[in-house]
Amino acid sequence: MRNFFLLLYLIISSVNAGKISQHIVLTAHTQEFLLSIQNVREDYISIQFLVFSPFQGIYDMNYKMFADSLSVLYDTLLLSKKTLLKKLKPINDISEIELRFIDTLDTYVRLLGNTIVQLRYICMRLYYYSNASNYSLNEYSKDIEKWSKLYKEYKLYGNNISARLHEFNISVPSFN
Repeated sequence: MRNFFLLLYLIISSVNAGKISQHIVLTAHTQEFLLSIQNVREDYISIQFLVFSPFQGIYDMNYKMFADSLSVLYDTLLLSKKTLLKKLKPINDISEIELRFIDTLDTYVRLLGNTIVQLRYICMRLYYYSNASNYSLNEYSKDIEKWSKLYKEYKLYGNNISARLHEFNISVPSFN
């Protein structure tokens, strides 16, 4: 098995060795935006882990706190995007590659934001109906299914961004 992985690594290395990678330098504003998105994503993942933690019961969770934290993350995400767009407007010498990359980041932010909003919605429903049985299992299942689709979509875009950053030889933490 170890030989198989070594062979696979050599094949991939030789294929990638022939590929010319692009070296681009992102503007400081875009790099700042990348780090901001990464921070929001990491915070979101930690909240998501707590919400779906197998170590706590449904009645032990503080869903109100989760919903409030998710709301702050969403606002931070939107503020980062708005700030970047304001800073980039006066800059005329941004490369076409970077502009396309910013467009991809914009889509990622939208998808991550939608995922955050859906999980916040679920947390709020669980908080408001924790003492009553008004949030049926069927409704919860539909909400989780919607969240799961959004989650998969934003993760897929995150993989795309990580691949593009790798292609550009830019080292930042993974987006998936």
